[in-house]
Amino acid sequence: MDPTFLVFIFTAIVWIAAADLSDAFVSVACESKHVGQLGQKTLLKCVVETSKVVVDPKIDMFSWTKDEKKLLVYQSGKITKQEPGFRLADPSWNEKNMDVSLVIDNTSLADAGTFTCEVITDSGDGKAVTNLQVTARYNKPIIHSIPEKFTGVSDSVLICDAYGGYPEGQIRWFDESNAEWTKSSHMTVHRTPNGLVHLSSELSLLRGSIFSSYTCVVFNASGDKDDETVFEVDPIQKGVAGDRETDTGTNIVAPVVVIGSLIIGLLMIMVLVRCRKRYQRNSPKAVPVCYSDIERGDKHEIDEELPATL
Repeated sequence: MDPTFLVFIFTAIVWIAAADLSDAFVSVACESKHVGQLGQKTLLKCVVETSKVVVDPKIDMFSWTKDEKKLLVYQSGKITKQEPGFRLADPSWNEKNMDVSLVIDNTSLADAGTFTCEVITDSGDGKAVTNLQVTARYNKPIIHSIPEKFTGVSDSVLICDAYGGYPEGQIRWFDESNAEWTKSSHMTVHRTPNGLVHLSSELSLLRGSIFSSYTCVVFNASGDKDDETVFEVDPIQKGVAGDRETDTGTNIVAPVVVIGSLIIGLLMIMVLVRCRKRYQRNSPKAVPVCYSDIERGDKHEIDEELPATL
C-alpha cells in the first residue's frame, strides 16, 4: 500500500477526531422557549459555554438565523450583517464576550418562530435553537346590554368585548358573590386585520335574574387574567326587578279592595232605602230609623220615642 495514502488516511482521522474533541469543549446554551410581548423588547438569551480545559476562548464568528434568513452576523472582527430591529444585548460586545444574546426591539407577531444561534470559536464550534412565542395583552373589556335600559323585567343580554390580544384567550363571567356564570354564556373569536384577536361573549339573563353587578374577566392563552370590567346594575332598575312580585301582589289586591268597597256601599244604600220606605209606609212623618242598625236599645222604647220626636 502506498505510504502516502496511509499518511493521508491517518491525517484525516486525526483531523476528524480533533474536530469532534474541540466541539466537546464548546457548546451554545439557549433557553428552549422564550415569550415576547407584542410591541415590547424581547431578549433571546444565549451564551457560549466551554469546558475547563479551554483557556481564554475567543469567538471568531457567530450568526443568528430565523427561517434560513440571516438576522445578525459577526465575522472577521466586525458585524457584517444586521437586520433592522435586531441587535446584540451587550452594546460593547467583543470577541472575548461569551454572551451572544439577541434583542428584538419592537416585537411583532411575525417574529414568532424558531431562531438558530451558531458560534465558531478558536477552541470549537457550537449551535443551539430557541423558540419564540409572541403574545399580546387584551385591552380592558367593554360591556353593553340589550336592551340598553337594563330593567330586569324582561329577558336581557350582556355583551362583553375584549380587543387587542394574542393568541386566543377566554372571557369568563362572575356575579356579585363571585359565583361563575360562564356556562350560561357564548363566546365567539374574531381575527382582526392586524392579526390580533377580538373576543366577544354574550351572557343571557332571564327576567328577574338580576344581581347588583356582573363582572367580565378576560384571560390570556396561559390562563392568567389580563383585565376585567364590572357592570353595575342601576339600583332603580334593580328595584323594579326585585319588587316585581310585590307589584304583582299590589296590582291584584287593589282592585279587590275597590270592588269590595263598592259592594259594601251599595248594600248600605239598599238597606237605608228599604228602611226609609218601611217607615214612610207606617208613618209619613216618621223618622227613618232601621232597627237593624241599632246595636243597643229596646224596640218598644224606640217606638214610644218616635211620636215624641215628631
